[in-house]
Amino acid sequence: MNPHDDNSNSDSESEYDYDYDTVSFEQKNMFAIKPDGYTYVHELFKWLNTDEKDIHNTCATIVLFQINNFGPNYYIQYLLERNTENNKMYFPKISLKHNVKQSIRVLFSLKDVSLAFKGYVKSDGGVYAFIQIDTVFSFKNMDFCLVDEIINQRKYLDYPIDDSVFSFLVSNPDFFLLKNPAIKQNYEVPTIVFHGDTYENARVYGTFGFPRQSEYSLFGPNFYFTTYKKAVQTAMSLQTAMNVQTGTIIRAAIVLGNHHVIHTPQFKYSHLEHYDSIYVGEIRLNDNITNDAAYWVVKSRTHIETLSVHVL
Repeated sequence: MNPHDDNSNSDSESEYDYDYDTVSFEQKNMFAIKPDGYTYVHELFKWLNTDEKDIHNTCATIVLFQINNFGPNYYIQYLLERNTENNKMYFPKISLKHNVKQSIRVLFSLKDVSLAFKGYVKSDGGVYAFIQIDTVFSFKNMDFCLVDEIINQRKYLDYPIDDSVFSFLVSNPDFFLLKNPAIKQNYEVPTIVFHGDTYENARVYGTFGFPRQSEYSLFGPNFYFTTYKKAVQTAMSLQTAMNVQTGTIIRAAIVLGNHHVIHTPQFKYSHLEHYDSIYVGEIRLNDNITNDAAYWVVKSRTHIETLSVHVL
């Protein structure tokens, strides 16, 4: 099924050699209530050819996407397939022997998921068929990725995202930008962040949301997140210290809103009242780095969306 199974990039290996088990929790998005009056405009549609019969019996790259929201912010995510030879993530390719929706239902064994063929474009990479889906689903070696992972992080967890995916979206920003028609500006693209913990705590956070940290924390009683690498280190440390069988990382999206970047130790947590979030990079004191990983501090729970939980 994977058209990219070649060994041309087989030297790309994960920094952490783990098999990830994605954990799905039944969760009510308690803090992701769609507010009345909010909507979005997706300018992708003005570029698409909708005559589906023109691409029957062809091999097409499938751009399967889902649009969701948390708080007032809308975001888009794409289904990518992991090549098991080089661990890179690609858009899946399939042969369209039937109509597009039927081909995808057969491939993914989808029965109760709503699919909407939006059209296709032709580029140097061939035919790209766009399918909108209303529900995120799990499939072996396939995961939904956010734009921040594709364009900024260039990774999903520790799996590199192939240049073909990056180049296609960067060359076509209308395909991923969503506009708020009320103010005629684009919605913010959410930032991917991580939290490392025990499996037991991850089950609670995955269901009920993250807890605020103590008022004695560096930037007060807010929500703290870090990088993938640091989250893995934290989960492994807790696994050893607490003598538990599994460490777990939680993958989340945050909306930065009005944010501030810190590279100085003089910033006080009380200043956060003027911002929705802060990003703490390397802080140097007397030519020494005083923090060993970047992290984000978010003030409002409505700016956080838990995406997935992964057992190491």
